Amino acid sequence: MHLLISFILAAPFALATYLLVKSQTDRQARFKNPLTKSLRRPPGAELGRKLGSAQFEAGFDAFGVILPCLIPIIIYTIVQGRGHVAFQITMLGLSIVVASVLWFQGAKRFRSRFEEIRTLRLGYECELAVGQELDLLMLKGYRVFHDLQADNFNIDHVVVGPSGIYAVETKGRSKLAPGKDGDTVKYRVTYRSGKLHFPGYVDDASVAQAERQSQWLSAWLSSATGLSLRAMPLVVLPGWYVDNQDKPVVPVIASGYIEGYFSRRNQPILSAEDIARITHQLDAKVRDLKPGELLRPEPDST
Repeated sequence: MHLLISFILAAPFALATYLLVKSQTDRQARFKNPLTKSLRRPPGAELGRKLGSAQFEAGFDAFGVILPCLIPIIIYTIVQGRGHVAFQITMLGLSIVVASVLWFQGAKRFRSRFEEIRTLRLGYECELAVGQELDLLMLKGYRVFHDLQADNFNIDHVVVGPSGIYAVETKGRSKLAPGKDGDTVKYRVTYRSGKLHFPGYVDDASVAQAERQSQWLSAWLSSATGLSLRAMPLVVLPGWYVDNQDKPVVPVIASGYIEGYFSRRNQPILSAEDIARITHQLDAKVRDLKPGELLRPEPDST
């Protein structure tokens, strides 16, 4: 009886919620986006959409933590005053066990989701920061493109100018909180033998990844333009001081040094005609976001 009364009391609110959602959906259908041309991808577009998906899913994961807490209350409401006291205690005990198992499973998913959100937010903000810094190069005659989609991966940024083509990989890495050693030691990454030595761990994949991406970009642009082109890899670490201990095959720099890096590369190797053909292909490649898709979560989110 108690459960039936609860459903009866909740029904008007459920109906009102349905009508509210339907009214807003119907209202939205009466409006049309004025944009007819696809948008170019901004910095961090792919990570931004994944972040949106993860934040959306976090809402459902929250229910996985909240709903098990209601199970003992519902069971207690049902069995109260029915049967022997031993039966009531047994049912309540079983409900607590079931709720505990479901709560710990939900809590594990919830914690994992928030760790995913933290990682995605860090990567997105770092790509955005580096992208905004690279955009300033356009004042010096460079063309800058972001989030270029390749074969099952993406290239964070592509820079094109008279001095060549650059495939830029942004790596966002968290820092430890300042301690007794001071920021100078804790915020320093050593680049040696193709590996990035961060405080506490070694990254031996980022440099090789940047090299592979530049090779793919070289092959794709050469095929698309009919020119013999070679893209140069570049790794940018926002917020870190980079200590180069040997001559790197793939340059690794900190954000804030981007303008200086490109200003030193002043030997022209591409003509204006070459740059026009290259940028035409890149512009078509990154202009693949339909109006309304920029902030839409990934369609295959789970």
